[in-house]
Amino acid sequence: MECLGILNSGNAEKGALPYEDVLPEDPEFESIKIAAQIGLTQGMVENSDTKLEPQNFIRRGEGVRVLLIAIEELKPQTCEELITEAGSIKNLQNSETPFRDISPGKIDKCWYPKTINKACEIGIIKCEKGSEFLPEEFLTKEEFDEWLKNTKVHAEKSGKETLLEKDTDKDTILDVLETEIYKTNPEKADTDGDKLSDGSEILRFITNPLDKDTDK
Repeated sequence: MECLGILNSGNAEKGALPYEDVLPEDPEFESIKIAAQIGLTQGMVENSDTKLEPQNFIRRGEGVRVLLIAIEELKPQTCEELITEAGSIKNLQNSETPFRDISPGKIDKCWYPKTINKACEIGIIKCEKGSEFLPEEFLTKEEFDEWLKNTKVHAEKSGKETLLEKDTDKDTILDVLETEIYKTNPEKADTDGDKLSDGSEILRFITNPLDKDTDK
């Protein structure tokens, strides 16, 4: 869960989070709540859509992907979108990375090549040509601490942490989330004028901040 702390603006409204196993007293409650807004978290489908199970380990490939999404260096894409971007399934399967275990014929997940190459490009991970990355291995705390430090260094140099902290209308929804995710007005706390702030609709009542009829 520590990786999601990079998203913590420190001023998020106290409200319900749709995970029964993440409570307000949990140290990472605010970070997970913000991450949930932008789709970085997902419940454990095999158990219940209302359980996050934050104690579960994260794999190395997944860890890199979460960090890149958190600083907007990578947008979540479907396999269909990645195939279209590559030009064909064959092109995607033949994608190159510095690692021999993520190479032509060894692309186990469609998002591996783009994710790993981006992480190498901006210096989140060490990328020695011909080495192994082991994307399905569990991420250790030591590895993650190093990746998180590198991510923060890149974010500071590129000004991305400033974007993640800015909330112009003080509705507890970050400006970047309002413009890129919810399409609400970052300069107006109550976009649809229904006397409920955008933050309250999104985080507490789970209603549409763009529609006055909150019963829909």
